[in-house]
Amino acid sequence: MYYVMSDINGCYDKFIEMTEDIIGLEEDDTLYLLGNIIGTDENSVKLLKEIADMVNVYPIMGANEYAAYNALKSLSNDLAAGKDYTSLSKETLDAMSKLNKLGCRKLAEEFLKLSVDDRNDFIDVLGDMKPYDTVEVNKKIYVLVHQGLGNFEKNGKKLKNYTVEDLAFTPVDYRKRYFKDDSVFIVSGHVPVSEISGASENTEELFMCENNICINCNAAGGGPLACLCLDDMKDFYTD
Repeated sequence: MYYVMSDINGCYDKFIEMTEDIIGLEEDDTLYLLGNIIGTDENSVKLLKEIADMVNVYPIMGANEYAAYNALKSLSNDLAAGKDYTSLSKETLDAMSKLNKLGCRKLAEEFLKLSVDDRNDFIDVLGDMKPYDTVEVNKKIYVLVHQGLGNFEKNGKKLKNYTVEDLAFTPVDYRKRYFKDDSVFIVSGHVPVSEISGASENTEELFMCENNICINCNAAGGGPLACLCLDDMKDFYTD
């Protein structure tokens, strides 16, 4: 079975509840995580280390991962060069500021508790994340991104030509049909369902419109963590 989740934001307990108790993720299943895996919760480091050990889980870089990679890599370089917290480079300070604006201050605190080797491993996991992925299930093609397709071109711009900024920082217009082919769907997160104009009154369920699927039900803000099975389009939610 093929599953997708998004915007876990470090909610480790909800992730374990979903994968172990609700969907019962098996070794021959495939799970895609559409960015903002790490985030506001203090368990972000623990969660990413867990995911890195799961061979059937494929993380996609979201806004938080992109900001964290740049900030933590620059911070590590400064520390390795002998700088202390009072003499960090402007590059590091600017990158850390961007990370903090995303609400990820706890992530940096937990990161600094790691050994140097574990810090390097953590940065490598972030840097290895793809900016997008695609999967074909039951003759339907799913384009998996964190937010959307910024600078979209109707004439068939290839996914590999989109930048991380296009995919991780520009939201989908959920009322717009991007592809003429009815078998092509965009699955994304970042924007909570509650913030999509015209979404149903139940903002704790997935939103689908014009072959666009939003799977962010604001787990970090008290909502459920959502999961969609692409094989049968069944949706699942944590308590």
